[in-house]
Amino acid sequence: DAQLALSPMDWANRGRAIPCTWFFAHALPPQKLVDALRDALRAFPHFAARYTRDGSGLEPGGAVRVEVRQSTTPFAEAYVHTTSKKVIRRTAHEAYVPSKAGMDPDDGLAATPLLRIRITLFD
Repeated sequence: DAQLALSPMDWANRGRAIPCTWFFAHALPPQKLVDALRDALRAFPHFAARYTRDGSGLEPGGAVRVEVRQSTTPFAEAYVHTTSKKVIRRTAHEAYVPSKAGMDPDDGLAATPLLRIRITLFD
């Protein structure tokens, strides 16, 4: 498993956790999704990478924390903010993304996790 150099985009975004949220209208069995994520991370180990000791690149071998939680918010209410053509408020998605603790600010250390995943289930 070879080390990857950080790209200019990596350097520009270093120090910031960038949350992403995807909503699926149909129920996905959480264990199947977790298993698929595990398989994807095995196939593409740099998605689970950590910084090299000097912080200049990435090397595979890190762990990715996957959290599965049940939402008390109805799906339609959680999803509605994504249907507008306006800028989405940061607080609108925070309940659906993993904690940034220990990731933001990004200190560039080998112990810093670069990826966390939160799966939220709706009734």
